[in-house]
Amino acid sequence: MIANKTKINYLMITGIFLFTLVLLFSCEKKKFESQKTILISRAEEAIDSNQYEQAIEILDSLIETDSVNANLLYLAGKAERGLNRNEEAISYLSKAIKLNPNYGEAYLERGGAKFNSGDWDGALSDYDKAIEVSPDLPDPYALRAAVRCFQRIEMDSINDLIDDFTTAIRLRPDYAFAWFFRGFVKIPIEDYEGAIEDLTRAIELDSSYADAYNQRAIAWRALGELEKAKQDSLMFELKVIPCKLANDT
Repeated sequence: MIANKTKINYLMITGIFLFTLVLLFSCEKKKFESQKTILISRAEEAIDSNQYEQAIEILDSLIETDSVNANLLYLAGKAERGLNRNEEAISYLSKAIKLNPNYGEAYLERGGAKFNSGDWDGALSDYDKAIEVSPDLPDPYALRAAVRCFQRIEMDSINDLIDDFTTAIRLRPDYAFAWFFRGFVKIPIEDYEGAIEDLTRAIELDSSYADAYNQRAIAWRALGELEKAKQDSLMFELKVIPCKLANDT
């Protein structure tokens, strides 16, 4: 009888001890996850404020303990791209995509890094894939069309570019970049009124958009509106000169 009681007591103590260990482990895990969430938020804030080195320092410490986290790898790639370290960015983003083949934002960022590296075909391929897996992202449509603008495309392909910019605008109506480029590509097909409308909208959304004034001046000039063209050319110079001075100092 005493032996049975001793056995029961031992089992109870063992059970309590194991329960306590599990509880402590659970608490520590929750604490770690909470700290990890805070650090990720700090890294994201650092990226948003262009403090890329700070973001990479945080992310590298997190990746050391969680190297198969696609989100951490994506953020690290985004930060590396912000520093124009495109090779490192592509490496991180490729790892993120390998872990999550449907990571639209990762394809988008890797496309940007490839474009900056001069791999325009690779960039287009990534933008195509971003659209395939994340059709509601506006940026891949606009950037795909913008890259093709840099390639000497045939005139009959311009409507395809306009379609991409239009989709981007539908998904993000305040997308100044897409408004600008849609206006820009309307000039070669002599849709000057449409170009002026789009470029005006780009300026309304971002008054510092110097190239929008320059392109609108071209459209005004084509319509014979020389005074308006002159005003836009002046605005272009006023926007560009401060930038040139800042770059020279």
